[in-house]
Amino acid sequence: METQNKNKIDNTGTKISEVEIKEDAKKRALEALKDQKVSVINIKDLVEVEAHKAADSRMAESKSHAGILKNIWKHTFFDEFYRQREVNKVRDEIKNTGDLYAGRKNNVDKTAHDNAMNGISERFISEYEGTLSKGEEKKVLDDKNPETVKTNTEIKNLVINYAKGALSEEAFKNEKVRILSTLKEQDILKGSDNYADNLFEIAKNARLAIEHGAKIEELDFDTNIIIGKAKSSLKTEAHFNMFDKLVDNINKSKVGRFVSPAVVSTALALAYSVSVGMGTKVLRSKAMAYGTLGAAVAVSSLVAGAQKSHDVTEDRARHGLEMAEGSKIEADSKYREKIDQYQYKMEDSNDLADNLRSLMFEKDKDGKEVFKDFKEEDLGDIFTSLSNIEARNSLNAKNKIDLISYSKIGNVEKERTDLTILTARAKVELRKKIEGSMKGGIPSGETFDSYFAKQT
Repeated sequence: METQNKNKIDNTGTKISEVEIKEDAKKRALEALKDQKVSVINIKDLVEVEAHKAADSRMAESKSHAGILKNIWKHTFFDEFYRQREVNKVRDEIKNTGDLYAGRKNNVDKTAHDNAMNGISERFISEYEGTLSKGEEKKVLDDKNPETVKTNTEIKNLVINYAKGALSEEAFKNEKVRILSTLKEQDILKGSDNYADNLFEIAKNARLAIEHGAKIEELDFDTNIIIGKAKSSLKTEAHFNMFDKLVDNINKSKVGRFVSPAVVSTALALAYSVSVGMGTKVLRSKAMAYGTLGAAVAVSSLVAGAQKSHDVTEDRARHGLEMAEGSKIEADSKYREKIDQYQYKMEDSNDLADNLRSLMFEKDKDGKEVFKDFKEEDLGDIFTSLSNIEARNSLNAKNKIDLISYSKIGNVEKERTDLTILTARAKVELRKKIEGSMKGGIPSGETFDSYFAKQT
């Protein structure tokens, strides 16, 4: 039977055969595969941040439903003990499930973890300068090291086997865990049980190319491994209190290396809680013995006032983090509305990106994002947009606050990556213009970097 050659019409009115459509799809899949690099990123810092955020949210929820006696016992004297217990519980949930957001499943969807991991990987494989924030680091493994060569070969075979359909998604991920476990002794990866990697994304592109007619030998992707250490995109750190820092210091000490972090934190928290309770009791008894009833009441008032101040500080930090994650204030929540009056003004990451994109980028006939032929008179608006983003990122890192918000928790890392790469690309093009055809666009004697620093 003769196969009918069906045709489609493109946006110029030209007929395109299905063969041409399939060939184009194959070409795109192979190009996407070629652009990808293998990355394995240590996300221990994100796990710690998420464990503390989830634990604080659970404690706040518990407190809001607690009676008077429970509030005094659990949320005053033994608050830190129960908090550390929740932190350890969430940390274990994340480790056991491999899901960064396992501690607050009611507030995130199933795609949140994968979105975050893909966003982190994309940021680390970018070749633009300035895509990593303070405290983040990366390097390419030595491809002449025999162990690295062996791992590279195993990764390539894993991707090819999935592309051919010889492995299911579950089998792929199990084998991936085994292969990546051989990298755990690398300096940047040490101390973490959780990683962000892009191996499955690479494998999916390889399978797509095969499905569109590509041959195995046409699959071309870089197996040189980029390893890195990521920091959380959300910078508000009031949820890491002085006690958390003490626990962290002990865990990093020579003694702490031989004791489980969970044991250290709960033991310290118990001792701390007892000392707080006993200290308050002694203060009150001394006031009663040497002063008056009024003195004892004054001591109680000071303790209550200090606790209230501590609670409000934590509530403000938690509110700021939740707003940065894209949360909304619940209806009739007078307390949250009051706290919100004293928050820093955030700007949405998508709005920041859309504004810069409209000034500097456009789509070509193939739908790819390319630079506009912008004019010298556009420089003022472009510098304003870029310096606004730069200043907010700088203050975020310097002051441990969040001045950029995201649409929802599962999109934080991806949206941060998109904005970061977009601004890095924009700066490269703008520098070229300023050093070339648009020298008159900035004051005489200024370089791009000095002028941009002043604008920021």
